[in-house]
Amino acid sequence: MDTRRRWRARFAVLATLTATLLTGTLPAAAAEPPFDPDIGRRPYQPGPMLVNPGAGGNTANSYGFNLVRVGGLNNPAYYELQESYTVRLYFNYRGSTDSATRDKERHWIQGLDDVMSTMVLETNKWVGGRLEYDSYDGETWPGSHGDREIAIVFANIPATGIASPSSHLDDRGAVYDGGLIRLIASDVWTELVDGSEDGDRWSRYAMAIPVMHEIGHTLGLAHYNTPFRGDNTLMSSVRVADDVSSWNDVWTPGDKAGLMNMAGWRTRATQCANTGSCQQIWAKNDPLAWPPQPPDHTYDRIP
Repeated sequence: MDTRRRWRARFAVLATLTATLLTGTLPAAAAEPPFDPDIGRRPYQPGPMLVNPGAGGNTANSYGFNLVRVGGLNNPAYYELQESYTVRLYFNYRGSTDSATRDKERHWIQGLDDVMSTMVLETNKWVGGRLEYDSYDGETWPGSHGDREIAIVFANIPATGIASPSSHLDDRGAVYDGGLIRLIASDVWTELVDGSEDGDRWSRYAMAIPVMHEIGHTLGLAHYNTPFRGDNTLMSSVRVADDVSSWNDVWTPGDKAGLMNMAGWRTRATQCANTGSCQQIWAKNDPLAWPPQPPDHTYDRIP
């Protein structure tokens, strides 16, 4: 089995894509919710989460996504995102003193750097523009990620990727603060980066799938292992580049519904899950897309 087939096998079986974008104009941006000094941010969720946080990866539902449980909280606690996150790549020596190993990792990082802005753009369509990619400038991993930062490094790990989201609880519910994403230090990346630099779109999708999967975890999505609307979701860990025909296909309807749920766009998330046709909530250069429904404080936690 060649290297490319081994890489495909990591993410699993073929699926037929059905997702399309609805045509039409994005809704007018809602006003910013009022700042709450007690929690130091603007709460925005309009009601209880669409699915119960903490369901196992093999639990199916009508929305096509699951959520990580934070601090033992279940429905109807609110799960919210910060207003902005910075996504950064870091060079990680991993204890190596071998120059060839270091040069190889730099090659992987530079290859990812070329397509990370596209990954962030595609994710921003569904979380309302909360992510900003800070292009790689040679920084070495400092050992911990910054506030509201999603840091990405290569590491010696026993999986294709591992995400470690950061979150905290306040009197509103749970808030995601960023996190660390570790990608396996594997020679497969050399082939994919080389292919990407040669203009091979399959290689770019194969690079994006594990990275965007782990980004989903840092934004609150858990595994969803049941095919949804004919697709293996990206959060199932079995989606592969052969399933993807365009950048818009990397996230599937279930994934997009989950991201919009975290961004507070309940009506749009429900429409996406029910029809498989998903209308984005944000476009490039738009301001942050606050959900049209005002925040509901009925289920706020007791401070």
